[in-house]
Amino acid sequence: MHSRQAARSHPPAGASTDLPAPEAGGVAYFYGFGGSAFLSGANFETGRLIKWGYVTTPPRTLAYFCAHELTHIVVGEHLGVIQSERQPKWVHEGFPDYVGIEHRQTFEALRDALGDRPVDIPMMQAYGAYPQFRLLVTFFLEKKGWSVGELLRTKLTFEQAMAVMRSDQEPGTGFRDLR
Repeated sequence: MHSRQAARSHPPAGASTDLPAPEAGGVAYFYGFGGSAFLSGANFETGRLIKWGYVTTPPRTLAYFCAHELTHIVVGEHLGVIQSERQPKWVHEGFPDYVGIEHRQTFEALRDALGDRPVDIPMMQAYGAYPQFRLLVTFFLEKKGWSVGELLRTKLTFEQAMAVMRSDQEPGTGFRDLR
């Protein structure tokens, strides 16, 4: 149902995989009557996930992954399986990323930090697994004043949400097109 890209897109040759999506740091399942979250390579002593020799870095701590996966379960239970799976990906992954990040940047700080760079591993290490999706979630919750319910039920595509965010920015704010 859900997977997150770890530091490498694929396991090394011959590596065993212990999740249905081998590249995932975590997977959440919900069925309408409870859910389960699985984390691969959890190291409770360090508070990190360790996968194929890569140790996750803040803000992607073990607490982040737990919060992220549990948010998928709570949202799935709240909306139901079908409606949850029909969510735009930017909401489906962006809201759990928003919840999971312990020390959130303001919308302006995150917007300025991301600029127009493509999402890459260093960006994910610094800003979480889904930085552009979290930027949109932050915008709609904190700048547009949407409730969590409004966010979870939106049908806006990623492109439509980006267009709303771009059109709402004041000239001269330094906002650049994020693609």
